[in-house]
Amino acid sequence: DAVANEWDSLVVMSDCNRAFSAYAWFSTACRCIERKPIVILARRGNRLSGVLPMIEAEGGKPAFLTYLNDYNDVIAATGEVAAG
Repeated sequence: DAVANEWDSLVVMSDCNRAFSAYAWFSTACRCIERKPIVILARRGNRLSGVLPMIEAEGGKPAFLTYLNDYNDVIAATGEVAAG
């Protein structure tokens, strides 16, 4: 919840699917399927530059919300380069 506004601002600057990559979709889906979110954030200085939204699946392993949508995107601004 602490990064919801930054998350949604990043979605607007990205090429990812706007509906299924939005914070509201992810947080609601986690509550509906009663799964703990696992979210990896990347920052460049103080600016949010990437979000990898996942859930805790069986056995505590991270997984995408694959059965709830057809889009499992890493959220990053168009043209953002990641390394490492």
